[in-house]
Amino acid sequence: GKEAIPLLLKAISLDPPNAVYHYNLGLVYAKQMDFKAAREQFQTTLQLDSTLIEASEKLRLVDSLRRIEDIRPGG
Repeated sequence: GKEAIPLLLKAISLDPPNAVYHYNLGLVYAKQMDFKAAREQFQTTLQLDSTLIEASEKLRLVDSLRRIEDIRPGG
């Protein structure tokens, strides 16, 4: 949940090139429906480690969810 965000941000500040930290932070943001922040984290994950296929799958998912949000009335 939300309490994971400061822990992950701290972990990232201590080890910025750790792709898994960025990936996990992206998952937390996605669960909170913060698709923009999630997308940034998944992109960073892939820049650091292009072999993390899960990150590219999540990136596609987040993009499609963002499109749905844009279409929704009042979104």
